[in-house]
Amino acid sequence: MKNSDDQISAWIDNSLDEYAQANVEARFSKEMLEQEKAAALRIGELLRTHSKVPALESPDFFNSQIIEQISRETPTLVEQRASSSEWSWWNPRIAWATAACVVVVGAILFVAFPVADSAETMVVDVEDFTSGYHVSSYTSEANRYALVWVDGWDYIPGDTHIQ
Repeated sequence: MKNSDDQISAWIDNSLDEYAQANVEARFSKEMLEQEKAAALRIGELLRTHSKVPALESPDFFNSQIIEQISRETPTLVEQRASSSEWSWWNPRIAWATAACVVVVGAILFVAFPVADSAETMVVDVEDFTSGYHVSSYTSEANRYALVWVDGWDYIPGDTHIQ
């Protein structure tokens, strides 16, 4: 329930479950709830006795107007098929969304995994199968770095000259 008026109305109509009913009775005094119920019943009785529904002068006219409006608002079979085909995979919104996703994924992959320029980077791999050593060196003159990766040795002292 959104507010206390809705809760009180539901309590008067006796449409609350046991937990909600106990909650309403705990929040509000019993006298106030009974006064609200009596006032609602009194208003309902007054409306039933003093409110008269005017008789329709030409009920067939109103009936024809209602039927005509229903037929205008009800889609024909061709319109139903056209509207159902709108939601196929050819829908332009879906196509644009797919294209946008492909562009975003491509941009992420381009940033995350940059393509190395083969002219700038030189990679040398040497492996000695008898001793189990594997040496890889990566150098780039443009970025001014050199990296040597050695597998198979536990430790290489810093003063060791590698050729």
